[in-house]
Amino acid sequence: MTATLSEILDAVGSLLTEDQKDQLAAQLIGSQLKLVQPGDLITADLFNGMLANVADLAIRVSALEGATGGPVIDHIEPQGIDIPVGSLMTIVGQNFHPGNSDTIAYIDTVAISAFNLGSDPNRLVFTVPDAFAQLPRVAQVKVKVGDATSNSVSVGIDPQVQTQGGILAIKSIGPALGTITIGATYTIIWQVIPAAKLPGNYTFMPLVTDVNGTTVKAWTDNIQVATPGPIQIAPGMPLLVTMTVKVPASAVSANISLAGTSDDSIVKGSASPIAFIVGAQPEQSDDRAAVKLQAIPPIFNGSPNALKAATIAGVSGVTLLKSAASELPLELSIKAGDPSAQGFYKFRAVVEGETARWTLGAPNPPSQANVTSANRPTITIPIQSNNSADTTTVSNIVVYAEKYTNQGDPAPAFKSFVRFPIKGA
Repeated sequence: MTATLSEILDAVGSLLTEDQKDQLAAQLIGSQLKLVQPGDLITADLFNGMLANVADLAIRVSALEGATGGPVIDHIEPQGIDIPVGSLMTIVGQNFHPGNSDTIAYIDTVAISAFNLGSDPNRLVFTVPDAFAQLPRVAQVKVKVGDATSNSVSVGIDPQVQTQGGILAIKSIGPALGTITIGATYTIIWQVIPAAKLPGNYTFMPLVTDVNGTTVKAWTDNIQVATPGPIQIAPGMPLLVTMTVKVPASAVSANISLAGTSDDSIVKGSASPIAFIVGAQPEQSDDRAAVKLQAIPPIFNGSPNALKAATIAGVSGVTLLKSAASELPLELSIKAGDPSAQGFYKFRAVVEGETARWTLGAPNPPSQANVTSANRPTITIPIQSNNSADTTTVSNIVVYAEKYTNQGDPAPAFKSFVRFPIKGA
């Protein structure tokens, strides 16, 4: 067993005076530091002894600095692993002052001066910043408090772990369908844009709801999606998906939509449905404007959990508690670079289905002037449920944004709308 110089001096303790200890240290060092002569073999024992003495000196110097108030690093947590950018790192040691502006942690040359709750004189907790030119890397971590600098500790830094997230925006962009006739085939073009963090592989399928006169299967058996996928789409990149719909025998009406989902089921979405009514021309939302139902917080309009976002038969919609009142939050956006989309809009909302159950108030505001692509007006629709305890019957709410060339015109130049389901909760 080999003892270090400091261990020998500590073991002697009070048996020797400090002067005697210094003389003993000089003799021991002198006996170890034999000059290497040309041709001599530098052995592993000699080299390891030198490393042990250097390490011993570093520990003793750090301890002395700590005793006089300087920062000392003991270790980094989490231990034994590389730490990704965006993750928490904790420097464990002593003599830190996280509440003072003169306490700075360094990862190589990257400085961190803002520390998380839980930091104290023995722990500095912070998020590893995304400020490194090359990753992965082995970095040196040190802490500076005022003019005093700690010892350095090595730690591996990895790139930030990317996680998928977002929604899939889908809307119909035409063409006009004409009058719906049994046995006729109609083409719908859907625009799909992933508002996602990462590229993904997406699969598409038809959604058929609110069927009258026949069955859902009768409709889906007669619907073809030209590119069902899986197909890879980059974030923000539009994809056109073509659907053909043949109206089945005995059909009266149905709402037709397109749904899409990523292969990991994290990013998904569906379009506002198109109402196929035999003998009528379907309304189609003009793609120069878009009305969107906004996110609904847990406590909204002063009513905790009265109105909730819900997926109903695969379509994004809402539920409302029995006898509750709330507001539907919506947002209008228009196509950039199209002057015909700018200007004056009026808003209105209707119920399809249980009109006696769902009472809608006037939109607030009822209209909006000077709409541009740079602003996104918000609209609220007051809604009230009657005392029905039914939680299965589904109705639809349609909110229109109608664009007028001039405010006094008798009819809009075009209209855009969103249709979403609602049921009791």
